Formats: sequence, structure tokens, C-alpha cells
Amino acid sequence: MDIRSPIFKGVNAVKIKKWFTGFVCAGLLVSSSWAIDVATASLPAAINDKRLTIGDRSLKLPSGDWHLIARIKGLSTSNQGTTAKSTTYQAYAVRIVDGKWRGSVIFRAAESSSYVNSWAVEPCKDDSNIYKDDFNSGFKLPECLLVKKRASHLNNPTGALYQDAVAWFKENNIALPIGGVYEVAYFRFASNIYGTVIVFLPQSQTAGDEPVIAWGKGLPERIRLMAEGRADEATLPELPVKE
Repeated sequence: MDIRSPIFKGVNAVKIKKWFTGFVCAGLLVSSSWAIDVATASLPAAINDKRLTIGDRSLKLPSGDWHLIARIKGLSTSNQGTTAKSTTYQAYAVRIVDGKWRGSVIFRAAESSSYVNSWAVEPCKDDSNIYKDDFNSGFKLPECLLVKKRASHLNNPTGALYQDAVAWFKENNIALPIGGVYEVAYFRFASNIYGTVIVFLPQSQTAGDEPVIAWGKGLPERIRLMAEGRADEATLPELPVKE
């Protein structure tokens, strides 16, 4: 199939690929493996091909056994206090190894672009970090990488996303994260669109601050174009954790 064919003119390439996923040249239909659509997926959902999709943008997760276990829906808002009329989603995916938690990823994005030249968020003002880079982005269109050390994760959940995640752990008899965690967060709020990725890692399974910070420093280059709506997909590198 050549998606450059004139018959596909004006049709989104991502959607074309999804239509044809599952077919082989012999004409047999195989089980679908395209990205999980965060908006419509029945939760919980195994993320078999490691991709989470919001609108026409996808985040490819590292190797491992990943499950989408929680999501929330909202609307993007500008600093002028007006609704930007773009539906947004937050997706919480968890990685389980031998029945134990080994990392989580939150993917936040708008389904489509809407006119915004100043966002009603200021994530880069947070100074409770062991590493921070705000790329001199300013407050209207913020971009930053933040690395934090937290005493725990999901032990005292606030907000529906985390509460739903805790419920999944309990329903599946999987122990909640124990001990300290690293939180590595990349935020990019560009003109008219945004995307953010937050990764939680068990401190006990890493080699310490410096390897985690070094891993985090590679995220902006990998995620920026997708967050800005200039690429369909971003890929997270392998997590810096021991199995």
C-alpha cells in the first residue's frame, strides 16, 4: 500500500495506516495491534504495541508489559480565561514485571489544535527539583524538563487519575509502589497545542540521581516535535531501571 497515492489525497496518513493494520498480503485478517486510542479504549487495556494515541499523535513506550489503567478528559484553557475548545486527555500507563510495579508514564495532550498564544499553566515555576531546564521559554509558551525525588507515589492519591490507578492496583492484587520514586517530567506548551510526558521510576531499581538525570536530558529532543504537533509520534527510550 502506498499512502502517497492520489486516492488518499487529503486523508490523514495516521488514519490510513490504522485502516489497513491487521491485513496481510494473503488476505487474512489478524488481530489488530495499532495504538491504543486513549479517548475510546475500554479500560484497563493492554498496550500490546506500546503506543498511546491522543488525536493524531502517539507516544511509543519502552519495552515491557504496559497497561493503560486510568484516564481523564478535560478542556484546554488560555491565560485569558477562555476555553480553547480543544478536548484534552491524560492517560496513565503502568509497567509490571513479574507482578511488581516497575514504572509509570502519564501522557497528556490535546486532541487537536486550538488558538492559544498564552497558556493557563506554569509548570516551569516549580523549583522542588534535583534538576531543571526551562530552555528560556518564558511563561506564555512554557517548555521545561524537571526531575524530582519523591518520598512515595500513589500512597495518598489526589485527583481522579491517580485514584483510578490505585483502584487498578488493588483490584489486581499488585502492591502499590514502595519507597521513594523519581519523577521525570517534560512539558511543552506550544502555540495552539501541547504535549507533556511524566515518568515515575522506583528509586530502588535505578543507579541513582545522575543516570536518571542523564536519561531525562534526552527526553526533550525525542518528544518536542510531537508535543508541538510537528510529528505524529515520539518514542521514549528504555527506562533506566534494573529488572
